[in-house]
Parts: sequence; C-alpha cells; structure tokens
Amino acid sequence: APGKSVGMVLQGFGWRDLSEGPKDDPDPDKGRRPRPAETRFMAYDAIVHGANAILYWGTAYIEPDCSLWRDMMKVTREIRALEPAIVGQRPAVEPASRADETFGSVDDEGPRLMLRRAGDDWVLIAVNEYGQGVSFSVSNLPKEIEGKTLYRLYSEETQVVRNGGFDDGIRHLDVHIYATSRRFEAQ
Repeated sequence: APGKSVGMVLQGFGWRDLSEGPKDDPDPDKGRRPRPAETRFMAYDAIVHGANAILYWGTAYIEPDCSLWRDMMKVTREIRALEPAIVGQRPAVEPASRADETFGSVDDEGPRLMLRRAGDDWVLIAVNEYGQGVSFSVSNLPKEIEGKTLYRLYSEETQVVRNGGFDDGIRHLDVHIYATSRRFEAQ
C-alpha cells in the first residue's frame, strides 16, 4: 500500500538445514546455504527495490557460530554503516545506468541504482541483477558531485564524476557502493 513500509524476508538457512533426512548428501550444492556474495546481493537488491527492513528467516535452523551467520552479520553491519545514506535525501533527478553492448541477454539497462544524500556526502548503490558481468555508464548525477571522487567502498577503486557520470564494470549478481566519503564503511 502507498506510504507503507516494506520488510523483505531473506534466506537465513540452507534447504538441507530444514530436511529431516540425512544431511550428508554427496552433492554439496544440494540444499546448500547461501554463499557470502549471495547473502550480500539479496540484501542490497531488496534495498534498491524499496525495502525498509530486512529480516532473515530460518536462522533457528543454523548454528550461531556458522559462516552463514557471520556473513549475515557482516552484511547487516555494512547496511547499518550506510543507514544515514539509505534513509537520506533523494536527488531531484534519479541517476540512470546503461549497460554496454554484450553478447548475452542484457537489455541496455545497467545495474539498478539508488542515490541518496547524507549531509554533505552522497552514496550510490549499484546492483547488477543480471547473470553476467557488464560494463556500464552512470549518468544524471547531481551537479553537486561533479568533479568529486567517488570511493568504491570496501575496495581501492575510485571514480571521478565527469559530465554527470562515470563508467565502470560489475560482476554478475554483484553490488558496488560508491560514496564521496569512506565514513560509510563498516568498521
């Protein structure tokens, strides 16, 4: 309903964890738990689609010290550090992304973007929902960040905004977070 908050329920277990049968199936991928990149992708994809909360279902079926639990906690710490931006001011004009031509099934749209302002800083979240990596262009960025450096958080990469945008590449089902300050990195 318009104006209502949306909480996205994400997978906090492996299907094998819910099975009453033997847990020693010879196929290690059958019923496996989400991998770290998958856990991170699910969370940020929910956020760029408008989720106001993230909930994990099935954590009662996993050990409290397992790698999936640690992965979920790492993602939630990242999101907590980004909270001022996630709930921050929307730009007057939304940015656009366009994927470069590929040999696969990509429809020109680049990663899904979410741009927010938090005080004097800007944060841009880019989520590639395609099953393949793409090179892409971002455009329509606000004049306030023209010429500024965007730090790709949790990496050494940077982008300088020129002519309202920049070019980059992103792996399949991946997330890039760009910010005008590294203060948004979780410690």
